[in-house]
Amino acid sequence: MLYLALFPSVGSLLFWNIGVPIVGSSHAGIFLNLITVFTAILSILLGKGINLFQVIGGIVVIFGVYLTNKKSGDHELISFHKRC
Repeated sequence: MLYLALFPSVGSLLFWNIGVPIVGSSHAGIFLNLITVFTAILSILLGKGINLFQVIGGIVVIFGVYLTNKKSGDHELISFHKRC
């Protein structure tokens, strides 16, 4: 039981502190929304069920993270014009 309480807390804090300087805080903050998705996956692996609303919510979260990380052609074009 101590392993389940200590290891994820220390591990997640360590990896978060390593990752934020690499990708930036605003970009890393987007991925905090995936905590609920991984919690649902873990509950399935532990033999607990999830309902339809949790599945839909997980899909919405994953789609939202995808949209915020998607590179759009217009955004890159605007960035290019600002540099020139």
